[in-house]
Amino acid sequence: MASSRQPEPGLQPPPGPARSESSPPPGEPGPSRQARLAGALAVEAIGTFLLLFVGTGTVVAVTLPDPDGAANLATVSLAFGVAVVVAVYAFGPLSGAHINPTVTVALAAIGRFPWRAVAPYLTAQLAGGVLGSLSVWALFGGEARAAPLALGATAPNGGTGQAFLAELVLGFLLMVVVSSTALDPRAVPGSAGVSVGLVVAGGVFATAGVSGGSFNAVRALAPMLVSGHFTGWWLYLVAPAVGGVAGAWAYRLLAAATPAGETVEPDTALRS
Repeated sequence: MASSRQPEPGLQPPPGPARSESSPPPGEPGPSRQARLAGALAVEAIGTFLLLFVGTGTVVAVTLPDPDGAANLATVSLAFGVAVVVAVYAFGPLSGAHINPTVTVALAAIGRFPWRAVAPYLTAQLAGGVLGSLSVWALFGGEARAAPLALGATAPNGGTGQAFLAELVLGFLLMVVVSSTALDPRAVPGSAGVSVGLVVAGGVFATAGVSGGSFNAVRALAPMLVSGHFTGWWLYLVAPAVGGVAGAWAYRLLAAATPAGETVEPDTALRS
């Protein structure tokens, strides 16, 4: 896709040239880079808190009363998807709504996010995630923190290799969708939130029985840190990020075949 760098700290530039109500009057300087980054970090922490509170809170809420409930998986998948949709639309203009180290690292790897902001973003995401897990613990008590529930932490169900592959694929698909809907100028306007939320919900549904459907190192590690249970922690740290970088590069290379501003019709794409 387009090779120009994105303005920091968000995932995409502010929408439209019009001055918003929060913009400084013409002729007055805007917020400094440090102030913008501080605001983005606060928003990343809030967005990741939202993801963990809603997502893992739902895991605990539906599992405690009925561990084998037939509707549990669909409910949890929907909860994570909805949390992502809300976060993207609510916080995207302020921080890019990464709320996931996979997104932050992958965007930096393709030059769409500054490397100097990566460590602060990851720190803010982890802080928000831990606060989310602490809130789930406070709401549901020690039974939710104990194994095997562990505050909704993910864990490999079966072989570690299968779980690693599942998280690798999830990271890849996530960044293909992020790249195609949030970064590509040819994307349908406003489609990123719903598209990313749906791929998260579908991915959780498809891989919950293999890896728990994490997509996200913080989503896995935050409840582990608070509960003290670290089953398979390393694969959630590595696999989604590797898959995400591969997905971001794959879409960039594929999109480069069609210049920005052009689309390819299916029939013409198949012509020799």
